[in-house]
Amino acid sequence: MPTTILVAPAGRRVGLTTACLGLVRALDRQGVRVAFVKPVANREVSQSAELMALGAHILPVKSVPIHVAEDLLAAGDDQTLMEHVVEIAGKAGVGADVLIVEGMNPEPGIMHASRVNELMLKALDAELVFVAAPRSQNAMEVADAIAIAARGYGPLPEGRQVSCILNRVCIGAAGQQAETETIGQAQGGCADCEGVAPFTETEAAHRRALQAVKLRPLAVVPCSVDLAAPRVLDVAQALKARVVFAGEIRTRRVSDVGLCAANVPNALRAMRPGSLIITPGDRSDIMMAAALSVQSGTPLAGLLLTGGHDPDPRVVRLCRKALDTGLPVLAVDESSYRAATHVAGMNTEIPADDPDRIERTMNYVADRIDVEWVRLRPQHARAAPVAARVPPSPHRAGPLEPAAHRPSRRQRAPHHRRGGDCREPRHRPVRAARQSGRDPRGGRQAGRDAASVGGTRRSRGGGSALHRAARRAPEGQGDDAGTRDD
Repeated sequence: MPTTILVAPAGRRVGLTTACLGLVRALDRQGVRVAFVKPVANREVSQSAELMALGAHILPVKSVPIHVAEDLLAAGDDQTLMEHVVEIAGKAGVGADVLIVEGMNPEPGIMHASRVNELMLKALDAELVFVAAPRSQNAMEVADAIAIAARGYGPLPEGRQVSCILNRVCIGAAGQQAETETIGQAQGGCADCEGVAPFTETEAAHRRALQAVKLRPLAVVPCSVDLAAPRVLDVAQALKARVVFAGEIRTRRVSDVGLCAANVPNALRAMRPGSLIITPGDRSDIMMAAALSVQSGTPLAGLLLTGGHDPDPRVVRLCRKALDTGLPVLAVDESSYRAATHVAGMNTEIPADDPDRIERTMNYVADRIDVEWVRLRPQHARAAPVAARVPPSPHRAGPLEPAAHRPSRRQRAPHHRRGGDCREPRHRPVRAARQSGRDPRGGRQAGRDAASVGGTRRSRGGGSALHRAARRAPEGQGDDAGTRDD
């Protein structure tokens, strides 16, 4: 059995899949054969399996659907759910040294995520790695919160220690301007950043706090504006915007949002590298200012025109040189305020069709994971977990098998309990051979059977005793017995 590592969240939106991607890359760098699986699906669409397939070339294994898991939990049938989990993990871990298991994410309306993660930890006999995102909490508050979450999983076997990955640790808001807003929560200078200390001091404080509550700090990953920046294409899909000019819509990334409603001199402060400029579609002066800014060397991410106004064709001709550089232009019918709100609150998870972002994320997290911990993982392989040694009950339906398709009692009955149906084919050739004076077993044994049984069915166990008698008898006796029978 491979070493199994359960990666569980200690909170909501902590970057669980990002941590799993980094762990897989860190193990792969050390030459460890690593596999990945998410045994139980969430209600929200999770692309972790697709991301692993694209970034680590790990083929996905189908998860237990959330409605099946909820039905089993509601019926109190935890054992059946864990049998499915062990079966899925067994398929995913074939040929691997380490199996990374992604736990369930807590979602609105789901109160059993921690319960399922606890059951999986015990059923798979796995090591536990928590993922947390500090945000506005200080080091001791984060460590105490993770320690409380770890106690909910019960006592661990002797010799094991809970490890922890702190993800999206704020790096400070130095230099952030009030006219721009960053997208998402995993950004440098995010809304929760206090910016009161350099990251080296913050990292050291977090490590000391985790060690004080007997947690192993596996990695402290700072937030990154580059990793969380979506493509202009992602913004267009999230807002269902019209693409006026595509340009480099698949490669340009949005790191800032500039809402421009003032005059041009004041709007210029928002035109920074990577900024998505949001402005009403009838503000030709802002559009021309953005075009001149691009021509002067500022790589804007794109333009988002609001209010349902398309740009004037005469203004478009004046901005042609800027558009030829690849500047994307989008348009929506809603107001600038609503558009800016939607952009700032859009889902910043990595899409499955963005291999560049997947690769950079895996390397960014893997660079900060404890190398010594990674090197020791293949040496911790253990025997199969208890749940894996207990085969699933043949009377239970599979995770996707409806109850109406379960086999009947006669179909499930063992072969030797079906009466004459199983005995008749077994003895028909023997009876036919005896009626014709031959026995398919031939030799001295055939003669002894005919003399002792007289054409009737032998009792159970008699054949083995006759074989032993034939082996002990001299050769002549065996031949004589055959002659007497004839």
